[in-house]
Amino acid sequence: MVPNALLQRDMRFRDINLIGISGGLIAATLGIGVAVAGFGYWALMMPGLGIALATAAGAYWLTRYRPAFAFSWQEIKSVAVFGFSMLSRRFSPTSATTAIT
Repeated sequence: MVPNALLQRDMRFRDINLIGISGGLIAATLGIGVAVAGFGYWALMMPGLGIALATAAGAYWLTRYRPAFAFSWQEIKSVAVFGFSMLSRRFSPTSATTAIT
């Protein structure tokens, strides 16, 4: 995730640890709350979801990075050319025999 990488690049380890601790507390509270409410096995899934959402929200809140939609035909073309060449090599019968030897 880009905001986490930006925090690491800027060596903001205190913020990273605070995000992790608060995410853990939110996940524990959410899991216990869902278990006490009687949702059964959903109580095992909710802490994982809670920590993921809390970590992402905290990282986005602490960084000024906001993703933007930037469409470029040049980028699509370069990725497509690479993808099609890899696909053709994968299904080519000669590449299968040369990869074994």
